[in-house]
Amino acid sequence: MADSHARPVPPASGSDTFMDRSAHGESQSADPPDPDDADETADADCVELSSEPELTTLAKAILDARRDYPIVCLTARPGEHDPALSATFVREIVGPGVPIYFVRTRRLTRYLGSLLPPRFDVWDGATRVWWPGVSERSDHIEHPRIYDPSGRYGEDSLQRLAAEFATKPRPELTLKQQLVLAERQRSQLVERAERLERVLAGTRQELDEALRGISPASSQAAHGDSTESSGTRSDALRPGDPSEETTEQSAPNESDVEGMLYRLIWSQWVDICPPNERAEHPPRRFVISSELIRTIVQRRVDVPIERLAWVCAMVIGDRAIGHAGIDAHLYRGNEESERSDGAKAMRAALKRSAGGPRLHYWSLPNGAIELAQIGYHDMSLS
Repeated sequence: MADSHARPVPPASGSDTFMDRSAHGESQSADPPDPDDADETADADCVELSSEPELTTLAKAILDARRDYPIVCLTARPGEHDPALSATFVREIVGPGVPIYFVRTRRLTRYLGSLLPPRFDVWDGATRVWWPGVSERSDHIEHPRIYDPSGRYGEDSLQRLAAEFATKPRPELTLKQQLVLAERQRSQLVERAERLERVLAGTRQELDEALRGISPASSQAAHGDSTESSGTRSDALRPGDPSEETTEQSAPNESDVEGMLYRLIWSQWVDICPPNERAEHPPRRFVISSELIRTIVQRRVDVPIERLAWVCAMVIGDRAIGHAGIDAHLYRGNEESERSDGAKAMRAALKRSAGGPRLHYWSLPNGAIELAQIGYHDMSLS
């Protein structure tokens, strides 16, 4: 954006900003902070928007001709739950007076995009800056979208964002502006805490019931719905239908978990693959091993089932190889990487950490996939 288009930007928080450290030669981590740190977005005064009414309000603010401040929006990589670009680092770059929002799911980012002029949307881990003056006649290039095709979103992405803000003036906030900002931050934190409490309570109950095999909905979906899911089970090479007899289970039910994982994988694949690509690039047929199901039921590995389902969907959709967050590759252990039937042993990362858990699977000559087990770097592939 040209310097003549000067935008008012509040001062950065603290005296030592991201740009200051970069100028002094201090390197930033190439990866965002640990995704398990659920307090990061709140600490950075980054507000998550999780409903269509909230996004409608945001769209109105973006299009408001009277707006004289930038708005920043963060998104998550597909299948993940945290901003791809660190909210803490973004806050350091843009300063305390700039609203930062986080939209997690692709469905919601698509909805937001439908409310804005063409090419002003944001999705799949990218970060967008909407400077004042967004309209149907605006040039989308003047409102940058920070997108990393590799999916890393590290120092290069932060430098691009910092360069965008470095050329803009940073006036000091007046006392009235500081008071308004403090009150807005307080109310946002209260609302966020209440919303998270409700979401967490519902999620814990739903997952506990599903994994313990006591959810009536899970039991019916896994044992019934024959007309709706028969085609799906056939396409997936599912090894036999579970018994139609339903009895009360006091322990985790492997059939229920298996059915839930199949549904999650198909749901993730539908989300990953655009409708116009599905006929030309159909998913591979796949089967889930009993060993992998037992690992989930017995909770041997700390990997959310949603993350596992997303990686599996990327595998069957031929999108895992070359993806920075998955790094699918041929098995390089001490054992043979090819079976007697020609199937090749493969691995895909379930967490972006060295030595973290991996999905082990077989790629068959006929194109089918056998999802074998969850293991670690030195674990043999059975």
